[in-house]
Amino acid sequence: NATTAEKVSVNVYSVSGALVSTTLYDVVNGANAIDINLSGMDAGTYFVKVNSNNAVSNMIPIVKK
Repeated sequence: NATTAEKVSVNVYSVSGALVSTTLYDVVNGANAIDINLSGMDAGTYFVKVNSNNAVSNMIPIVKK
């Protein structure tokens, strides 16, 4: 949950740790849902990290089939 309205960056990393995508999103105070576009990426496991002015998320694994 965001504590304020702000821009956040969503970074997607490969399993080797390489940054493969960065996208900026506007979020509002409270719960937010963000769709991450993986259409140009190969099938496999990726890790997502969300950075804001107030916090940095843990690495969240996602699997593209």
